[in-house]
Parts: sequence; C-alpha cells; structure tokens
Amino acid sequence: MSDTPLYSLVEPFGIDGGALVGLSPERAFTLGVEWALVTRSLDSGDGGPFVVHKENADLLRSACQRRGLIAHAIPSGQGWVALVVDRC
Repeated sequence: MSDTPLYSLVEPFGIDGGALVGLSPERAFTLGVEWALVTRSLDSGDGGPFVVHKENADLLRSACQRRGLIAHAIPSGQGWVALVVDRC
C-alpha cells in the first residue's frame, strides 16, 4: 500500500475570512461544479462564455484573473450570468 494520497487540492478558491461559512451543501456543490467546468475549460483553451449562478460569478472571475484573463459577468436571466472571458 502506498503513502501517496488519493486526493489533493487542485486549485484553492482564494478565499479567506469564512466567505463560505454557512453555505448550504447544495450551493457548495454547485460552486465546485461550476469552478471545475470553468477552470478546466479555460485551461484547455476554451474561452466560454459560461452560464453560471450569479452568486458564484465573483469567485469564478477571480479564477480567470489568476490565469491572466479578464471576465465579465453579464446578466442572463433570473439568478444566472454569462461569464464572458477576454483573451488578450
């Protein structure tokens, strides 16, 4: 049996100060799924746009910024935004 962990941190959310404290399990799951969708797509060269929950837009924009990209959240219906990424 190996001492190698079966899991590891892929990327930090970049939050401090308990920003996710009190978040429901459903919202936490949704954030994780949207985070994975956006970051993996960006890392493979896809620039979106990505339709995401409005409350996750700021954290997802931060993920884009860490990759040197600028993202804009454009309202796209009740509770949703289109995350449009500018590639320089």
